[in-house]
Amino acid sequence: MIARFYDPTSGRVLIDGVDARAWPLKTLREEVSVVAQDTFLFSDTIGGNIGFGLGGRQTPDPEYIRRIAFIAGATTSSSACPKATTPWSASAASGFRAARSSA
Repeated sequence: MIARFYDPTSGRVLIDGVDARAWPLKTLREEVSVVAQDTFLFSDTIGGNIGFGLGGRQTPDPEYIRRIAFIAGATTSSSACPKATTPWSASAASGFRAARSSA
């Protein structure tokens, strides 16, 4: 409700005492993070999936991608992470989902 994917049909959602509908939608979506309950991977490269969260504000460099993949549990060490341009394979994606589900 805060990110305004849906507006309330009754009542209001307040952010710092201001109705969420009064905030510019672009501002809300830039400042609010949404964490989905299900793991979702796009049919893209590893770098594309990790970089998606940056919202196009910057291009992730390979070191950033390795670091985030390690933090996310996609690999056991940051140096073992495949190249950012490597596409997700079905087995890698399912292994990543299983690792994230058990965390």
